[in-house]
Amino acid sequence: MHFSVLGPATMLGVDNGGANNLQKFQNNHLVTSKGRALMILQSNGAKRAD
Repeated sequence: MHFSVLGPATMLGVDNGGANNLQKFQNNHLVTSKGRALMILQSNGAKRAD
């Protein structure tokens, strides 16, 4: 699975919840474990223009 962020946020890391996961958290791609994937985002503080 590949991740990308559009908008006022920064991707901090990804994980699949697998106990044997050896993948780097700072990648923008991930092999899922039992179909699970998690991406952690941080807002950069910019407000959305409506």
